[in-house]
Amino acid sequence: MLSLLTSLAITSVYISSLVIYSQINLNNKSMGFNADNILIASFSFPQSPSEAFNANNSAQQLIQQLNSLPIIEEVSLSSAPPLSDRSGFSAWYTVTGQAISSVKSASTASHRVSPHYFKTIGAKLISGQSVQWQQYQNIVVNSALWDQYFAGTELSQAYLLAQFDTGKVKHKVVGVVNDIYNEGADTPVQPTVYNVISALTGFETIIIKTHAPITQVESELQTAVRALSVNFNDLSLTPLSSLVKNEQAPRNALLIITVVCSSILLLSAFLYNYSSIKQLTAKSSTELALRRAMGARSYQICYLFLKLFFTAFVITHIVIIALFFTQHEKLQTFLFQQSVFDLNTILTVHLVILLAVICIIAIEIKKTLNNSWNNLT
Repeated sequence: MLSLLTSLAITSVYISSLVIYSQINLNNKSMGFNADNILIASFSFPQSPSEAFNANNSAQQLIQQLNSLPIIEEVSLSSAPPLSDRSGFSAWYTVTGQAISSVKSASTASHRVSPHYFKTIGAKLISGQSVQWQQYQNIVVNSALWDQYFAGTELSQAYLLAQFDTGKVKHKVVGVVNDIYNEGADTPVQPTVYNVISALTGFETIIIKTHAPITQVESELQTAVRALSVNFNDLSLTPLSSLVKNEQAPRNALLIITVVCSSILLLSAFLYNYSSIKQLTAKSSTELALRRAMGARSYQICYLFLKLFFTAFVITHIVIIALFFTQHEKLQTFLFQQSVFDLNTILTVHLVILLAVICIIAIEIKKTLNNSWNNLT
């Protein structure tokens, strides 16, 4: 039983360590944007024809108006900012007619942005340039789309077709941006197309980079947008960093639970091992005293106990390892950037737990031998 529990403790602690490393890797994963000092401003915009502000350059006018505010460092627009639970899909095709799709949808994720959107959120352009105002047939794609459909292609030769009611329209790919994890670090990135915003439709959000207090930004933003149109209503500001914290909260909770459970398991195994070894040495106290009286040294007596323990442990551990090998692929699906077979972790866990068991055995045998005369009498 002692050997079996020790083997199970080693395996359980090792698996818990892999889960902890995986969660740490996931929390440290770059989401493709920088959330520091970024505010997400959302507003409601009327959809009725009599009130809608649908001039072709309305988005550009809004950006110019906001850029005039001294407290704003950078500003841009997006129909689907990071972690906003917003999304948009359109039908896009390669020039050969292959549909651009993902696992989650047969359509293509399509986001409308202003020219400086990637710069505002700190997303890196891998190649090319961003979209520009009024250049509606120029698009930017993310790395996931480029790698899947344009691997080995020159940027100057990259085109996509957009499906409209009147037919398919050819668009030039002018840039490739790093993957932006709009739905969270643990959600796979979809192939995404970014095209420039033409007119405000009410689905856009304002992305603001500033060091000013949120109350001051909200006040000046209200004044600026109402100077452009009185139809901007229900303006609200949300720090992007708070959205990142909310997205990471479940993983942090899982990480804490895993650490607590691993600690409890390790402590329980330690206490059980200590109790079992103490009982074993107590039952063998007479034998130990006789061996000492016959001239056996302490290390020789410890060796006999350890030999018996490790013989049973090796047999038990081989069985546990064999079971682990049969199920390791299922475990791998839950790990992020972490191999199931981590040699350093394997050696560390085995070394720490087995050294603890050896120390407990040595200490308890030493205590028993110190009282060997009483045990003999």
